[in-house]
Amino acid sequence: MTIFGTLGMYNQTMTIREFVKRSIEYDHYRKRGTWGKYTVYYVWNKAWEGAKIGYPHFALVDGENIRLANHNETMKIMGL
Repeated sequence: MTIFGTLGMYNQTMTIREFVKRSIEYDHYRKRGTWGKYTVYYVWNKAWEGAKIGYPHFALVDGENIRLANHNETMKIMGL
């Protein structure tokens, strides 16, 4: 699996659980559903809970690829 985003890029097999576990930014995830060809996971840090600033962060999984959604993708996932 190729990983893009805050973790850099790795060429190895990785699940969403491993993606979050290896991240320095995220420590939780929850499946949001699908968007286009992606399975979408909401990822966050427990310390952020209750914060009312910024957009949510989404991890997009497409087969063997996992990456963070960019701003435009985040807006579309949210229906904005």
